[in-house]
Amino acid sequence: MPVYNHVLYTYRAVESLLEHTAAPARLIMIDDGSTDDTHDYAMELSDRLKERFYYGRNQKNEGVHYSWNAGLRAAFDQNSDYIAIVNNDVLFTKNWDSPLINALKTKKLVSPYHTDGSLPDDWPSGSRRIANQGNLPILGACFMAQTQTFRDVGFFPEQMRYYFGDNWLVRQVGEQQCTQVPESYIHHYFSKTTSELQNDFWFKKDQEEYLRL
Repeated sequence: MPVYNHVLYTYRAVESLLEHTAAPARLIMIDDGSTDDTHDYAMELSDRLKERFYYGRNQKNEGVHYSWNAGLRAAFDQNSDYIAIVNNDVLFTKNWDSPLINALKTKKLVSPYHTDGSLPDDWPSGSRRIANQGNLPILGACFMAQTQTFRDVGFFPEQMRYYFGDNWLVRQVGEQQCTQVPESYIHHYFSKTTSELQNDFWFKKDQEEYLRL
């Protein structure tokens, strides 16, 4: 989980993750230069979770793909079976991870259904859950693969700072190996982490870098 400020969203994401994850798991948080109370919350998590928590802190804002790669290195060191990359502006429902793990028996890259924007009135029953809109066959805010898949693909291109890393990953894995799993369900508040950035500038710049790859 890469984080950059917005500690309240991070708190909500982490607490729902800890409550609703079925499989034994370790939380890896990469702080991408936050200037709010994120570090204090991370220290509380470290005291509470002990070896189940890893916290890395970038000295300055390096971009989400730099942080994803830092998290992958930490996960590789622990010989994890599966790795999920998740945003810090999401909420998780009970056993969200189990259907994704099961789907990885036949696919290489999987993600949940979701709601986005404002939290719906029917949360968490999920009657409004939707697949990712657009052309991407996964949800970029939350996706999972076997650790070996990430090892085979390699690290994310860090010249793209904030956008198109999920597109790049799908291209490397192959669209036919990607799927969304309706039985897994999250809420995505959408773009809270990047709300402090010059989004138009970075989107266009990262798009140019993605097309060069």
